[in-house]
Amino acid sequence: MKTSKAKQVLKWSLPLGLALLLAACGSGSNDKRDGATPSGSSSPIASASSGPSGSPSQSADPGANAGFEMFTDDASGVEIQYPQDWALSHDVPGAIITFMTALEDGDKFRDNVSISMQDLGGEEMELAQYVEVTEQQLQEIITDFTLLSEEQFATDDGLDIQVIKYTGKQGDFSLTWQQLLSIKNGKAYVLTYLAEDDSFDKYVETVGQMVETLVIY
Repeated sequence: MKTSKAKQVLKWSLPLGLALLLAACGSGSNDKRDGATPSGSSSPIASASSGPSGSPSQSADPGANAGFEMFTDDASGVEIQYPQDWALSHDVPGAIITFMTALEDGDKFRDNVSISMQDLGGEEMELAQYVEVTEQQLQEIITDFTLLSEEQFATDDGLDIQVIKYTGKQGDFSLTWQQLLSIKNGKAYVLTYLAEDDSFDKYVETVGQMVETLVIY
């Protein structure tokens, strides 16, 4: 997603709701830092990239940015770079992958970035309609849901992107979400950055770097 507009919205938001929240709490004993075969180099979110089908892979790709590794999931058609010192979890229901920050002393919550994909089953749905339904669902599952901002733009390759940012509470946690939503090839893709309110800004730049490497193919 290498557009000037994308960089502007990276002060940067899929309703995984409680499942994602629970995965971010505690020590994350199921986190994985697997090594695997290298994947291709990064390209804009809307560009096509072919490769053999198979299970998700993580790799120290020589084409990755310094301090980052490559994650590729051919089954979902997603590729993204992530910080080498972040933990990976494949166990969050509804998510292709979740990248978690290090759990610091005294923390009970791990800020994280997740990617999900929903097959629309052949249903013709505009992005605006999908976002509207998503926001309605969020109001039902998130206590004190407050929509802070939303913006739609198109990448250089013509892929429509919606970014929404909102706050709410889940149990004892006051949280901020920022989500990037798009529809391609009959599937809805959502990248979510989820953090506690007081630490949201800490990883904004890092999440922005991750989003810049996101490929949907």
